[in-house]
Amino acid sequence: MNLNELIGQRIKYIRTQRGISQEELAASAGIATTYVGQIERGIRNPTISVVENIANVLEVSIEEIVRSTDPDRLVSIAPTSELSEILILLERFSPHDLHNAKLIIERIADIANTR
Repeated sequence: MNLNELIGQRIKYIRTQRGISQEELAASAGIATTYVGQIERGIRNPTISVVENIANVLEVSIEEIVRSTDPDRLVSIAPTSELSEILILLERFSPHDLHNAKLIIERIADIANTR
């Protein structure tokens, strides 16, 4: 899977989590609906300004769109999974709270690994 496909999957994932249609995203980002579909399928290579427009509409940073480009990680994050629900909750956390949540999760992982 190439980078365009991974970024496209990430955009689609975030868009569907936000309950935004391709048409709504396209209209708000100032691009064609067909272009959004092509981006999400990895057929088109969007410019950074297009990714920025999409990120603004989705209310995420550009980093959030390109952050999860590991194919194994994308596949494991299904829209209906508990992990997705956790990620949505964590998006609201401050940097300090995210750090504390990470420490808690690391501790839980340590406990789970000792069983």
